[in-house]
Amino acid sequence: MTFTYLILILSIVILILLVIFFLITRPREGYVKVDSIFTPAELKFYKILNEILPEYVIFGKVRVADIINVDSKKAGRKYLKYFNRISKKHVDFLICDRETLSPLVAIELDDRSHERKERVERDEFMDKVFGMADLPLLRFRVQKKYDKRKIREKIKNALQ
Repeated sequence: MTFTYLILILSIVILILLVIFFLITRPREGYVKVDSIFTPAELKFYKILNEILPEYVIFGKVRVADIINVDSKKAGRKYLKYFNRISKKHVDFLICDRETLSPLVAIELDDRSHERKERVERDEFMDKVFGMADLPLLRFRVQKKYDKRKIREKIKNALQ
């Protein structure tokens, strides 16, 4: 009977060691690198922006709270409320002065998702925020083919 208990205990120990081994060596869940920070449509538009605006620096996926500040004097006790409304939002592209990196024009690339009610409300809020901050926010519809001259003209008009 002691031999049976010994086999049972040994089997339990082996089973516990196997479970520990598999827990230690299994692939970790969590974080993985993205293939690109842009969707294919955004990447296509980014390449066009770089081609037609070589005199500027163009950044992608810029957090709104990094380019627009909440005026603490005007916001008062609502500062955190106003900050939280912009802290998790971003613009698709930001055109900046090459020397100072001062933000000049923000760009949103609108696909069909911008037709949904919640996106329309978000877009209206973003337009209001950028208007108050006196920073132009331009919108371009996603297209299969772009007229580079029209894009440059629209951006240059916003820069004036």
